Amino acid sequence: MESKRSFRIGEEYDPESATASLSNGVLELTLSRLPEAEPKQIPISVGSGAWAGSQPQPAPQRPGLRGAARAC
Repeated sequence: MESKRSFRIGEEYDPESATASLSNGVLELTLSRLPEAEPKQIPISVGSGAWAGSQPQPAPQRPGLRGAARAC
């Protein structure tokens, strides 16, 4: 028994890297992203401005909301 199926993939994937395997009736496709499609990490440096070296402060508590929730 022969079966065929086609898929369209996005431009961020490399069609030449596609592999497929069939095991116990489950078809597994593996695709690699092109290097330019990988997410980039951009470092953020803190300058000498007003926020430099400051520590995050806890949010202020609103009156009446401390502890357990109040019944209305």
